[in-house]
Formats: sequence, structure tokens, C-alpha cells
Amino acid sequence: MVRREDLLREEDEAFAGFLDEVRRLGAERGDEPVLPGGWSVRDLLWHVACWCAECASALERIRLGTYRGWEEDVDALNARFLEEGRRHDAATGRAMLAAARNRMLQELALLPEEPPREAVEWFRESGVQHYREHLEDVRAARMRGPGSAAG
Repeated sequence: MVRREDLLREEDEAFAGFLDEVRRLGAERGDEPVLPGGWSVRDLLWHVACWCAECASALERIRLGTYRGWEEDVDALNARFLEEGRRHDAATGRAMLAAARNRMLQELALLPEEPPREAVEWFRESGVQHYREHLEDVRAARMRGPGSAAG
């Protein structure tokens, strides 16, 4: 079994690496389409925040015993998140990410020291693995430099 403290350590390290790479890309490029699909950093932060919020909700349902699986259309959900995020400024996106991540961490803290398998899967996929996936996107954008949008 996986221990909660190990999950928290993994998540913290992955999140710090992700945010560091976002900062290195530069705030001045926040709304520039630099990521795959023409996403901006602002879009990406909102996207990650929404998945942290989804994870928090799933963890809460697991904790309450009401979790019955998840059958959403990921592509449709990502499209909805992108549309929602583009209605907000970068500061709102950063605040949403902080709040959603905090709620995800709080929900994990309320689970047993050895969380159920579904909780571990949600937490790793929506947090650690997701941060690492998008860290690579941000790193590639930074290496391309200003003015070279991703398609």
C-alpha cells in the first residue's frame, strides 16, 4: 500500500518543479499561445486547477463512500475547462490553482494513512503525473523562446 506522506511528498516535488518551469517561461508570455493546441500558460494553469478540483471532488466522494467510478469524456471536459478559463484573467487562474490544489491536499489528508487504491490513482494522475506531463510542455515552450507559438 501507498502511504499518504509519500503521496504528499511526490505531489509537492512535482508541483514545485511544474511551477518553477512556468515561472522560468516568464510572466510576460502568460497569454501568448506557446503550448500544444495554442494554449497559453494562463490556459494551462486553469486546466491544471480544474483537474485538481476534479480530484478533490473524487477524493471527497471516496472518503464519504459515495464514489461510483468516473465516466466523463476527458476531451469534452478539457474543452469546457479551456473555454471557462479563457473568461478569466491570469491572476484568477493562479488563485483557482492554489485553491483547488489546497482542497485536493485537504481531502487527501482526511483519508486513511494508506488511502484506498482509487484515491491513490486519482491523486497521482490528477496531480503528480499531470504536473509532470505539462512541465514538459512548458519546458519545450521555454526552449523554443519568445515568438514561436506551438501548434
